[in-house]
Amino acid sequence: MTMKRIVTLMLLAVITLGARADYNSARESCDEVTPDVLVPLQEDVKADASDEVCLAPDKPAQYPGGEVAMMRWIAANLRYPPVAYENKIQGRVVLQIEISATGEVDKVNVIRDAAPDLNAEAVRVAKKMKGWVPGTYNGRPVRTKMNLPITFKL
Repeated sequence: MTMKRIVTLMLLAVITLGARADYNSARESCDEVTPDVLVPLQEDVKADASDEVCLAPDKPAQYPGGEVAMMRWIAANLRYPPVAYENKIQGRVVLQIEISATGEVDKVNVIRDAAPDLNAEAVRVAKKMKGWVPGTYNGRPVRTKMNLPITFKL
């Protein structure tokens, strides 16, 4: 064996033994700690269920009248931004919207943007949508997320 290998093996042995000693001393010091405050387990904490987003609802949120009615409503309320119209800017904005357990659109995030004016108009229209039928989980209304694409085309 070369001297280089012997030194490397010895160095590895020292590092391993040192790490083990640190682990044992840390473990011993942890045994001496006593809690001053009792923290309830997660199942004991009663969080406001309306703030949690259900990612896999039994039934997703739905716009009254379905997707066709939603697209008609968007088309009727969408205003092409003047600057985008003058500059012939087109694009598709994809929004992620949160629908509360009461059927209101609470949060709107742009997850795929086009142009700032188009993004702003898409967000404005999405926030204006009312009367959603909330998603359900185990028969109870829950907060849900969904993606909403809005296309601006001249």
